[in-house]
Formats: sequence, structure tokens, C-alpha cells
Amino acid sequence: MDWSKAKNYLIITFLFLDLLLGYQWWTIRHQASVYVDSFADEVASVKDLLATEHIRVKADIPKDTPTLSFLRARYKTLNMEKIAQTVLGHAKPTEVDQATQHVIQYQGDHGEMLVLAPGSYRASWHTGDQIVVGNIEKANVLAKISPALTDQLWDGNQFKKDYATVDNQGTGTAYYSMQYQGYPIFPAMLAIELDHGKITGYQETLLDVTEEEGMKKRQVLSAVSALRSLATSFTSSSKNSLSSIEIRNIRLGYYGKPYNEDDWYLTPMWRFVTNTTTFYVNAITGEVESTR
Repeated sequence: MDWSKAKNYLIITFLFLDLLLGYQWWTIRHQASVYVDSFADEVASVKDLLATEHIRVKADIPKDTPTLSFLRARYKTLNMEKIAQTVLGHAKPTEVDQATQHVIQYQGDHGEMLVLAPGSYRASWHTGDQIVVGNIEKANVLAKISPALTDQLWDGNQFKKDYATVDNQGTGTAYYSMQYQGYPIFPAMLAIELDHGKITGYQETLLDVTEEEGMKKRQVLSAVSALRSLATSFTSSSKNSLSSIEIRNIRLGYYGKPYNEDDWYLTPMWRFVTNTTTFYVNAITGEVESTR
């Protein structure tokens, strides 16, 4: 074997491989740069469109467009009497639904509880029994409230931090949501009400969710596309007469209204929380589904 020729052959081969890898690296970097520029252009364009409808985006706009499926949901079965005893202390039923004969309201030593649905209820405490959280800043309100309710909430550990509409005086509402594979289930919400650093009550909705069998996962629309749909809905409706709106939170998750108490579907949705209301945009079709 001619080792000199073999050595030259190997040198030429590795040089060619280096050139190929260098070209691939440059191509990837160039494509990434183009994508960043393209995304920035899309964001700027949709912000301009929203501005014509007096809507400003104050939240980060996500880039991800994952593939998600539809979910099937039903209310989690809860022992409301046991919850009332735990939360209120020595609770007694005070109101019964005449149609179903189910207790829908409890009174206890520390407050009252209203049953909203099989897996949903709202509890409030008397003034002297409210939980004091103390000084609250917007930046840490969700983290600070969680430990304060560890012994008070029913299945509270199933909820993850979502967002808060709490002012610097510690008044407002802090929201936590159940999750499915890392994405929030918007109807399964824990809303904690605060008044000057004191927790006055909360509303909790617990759901059992399963992935719909046989239904193919689909890639969701981008947040920018959903924002464009939202802007278009304002343009084509009387909503454009509303005063200035600020979008303060943008998140992808699942949403659907219960059409009965047995089960219903949850669809991938983009949620836009503003200073006045909440908008949901279907992450598959781009349709503005509802407002809250």
C-alpha cells in the first residue's frame, strides 16, 4: 500500500468534510437569522394592526407552535361536605337545590361555601378568619400566596402558577391552573381573592381530563396568527369602539365550555388576558371563540 497517496487522500477527504460541515453550519445560522427577522417582522406587523384598534401588547409573544390534540373533560367528583368541614369548620348545609336535592350552600364557623357545579365551588372567610399574606409585590404574588394556603386548599397541589391581577396594595385575584402535559387547562382554575394583603376567599374547579382517542394531533397556529385573528375580529365588529386595551398575558392551553355535567371537549386555545377582559382564540382554526 502507498501510504503517501493514502495520506493525501485522507487529507483531501477531511478537508472536503470540513467544507461541507462549515457550509451546513452557515446554512443553519442563516436560516435561523432569517426566521428571527421574519418573526420580528410578523410581530411588528400585527402590533401595528392591533394599534389601529387601540390594542397594545404588553406581554411576550411565544414562538412555539407545538402539535396538540383535543381533550375530553368531566368534573372531578368531590365530597363537598368534607371540603366544607375542612375549609369552614363545623359547616352545616343552608340551601338545597330543589330540582336535584343537592346541597348548594354551606355555612361554617369561619365563613361560607357555595357549590357551583359537581367539581366547582367558591369559599369565602369571615373578616376575622381571613389569611394574612402581608406585603405583596406584583413580581412575587403567585409564589408568596401558595404556601399561605397549603393547609386550606382542597387538592391545591394540582394547580400551577398562572397569572395575577393584583395591585401594589395587595388587592386583586391570583390565578393558578391545572395542567395537562405542561399546558394549562383554562376552565380548571383556582382563583384566589385578595384584599390589602389578606386572602378573603377562593374559587376552585377541578376536572378529570383524558386525551381523545383516535384523534390526530395537529400543529397549532402561532400566537402571532391568533393575534391577527383577534385584531380582525375587532375590525369587523363593534368591539373597535372599546377604549384602549392592553394585552398583559399570552398563553397556549386548553379551553371549552361545559355543555353538560357529564363530559365535554377541550380545544387547544390561545388565551389573551387584557386589562379589561379575557379573549380565547381557537389555536386550530383561528376563530375567536369567546370572551370572558
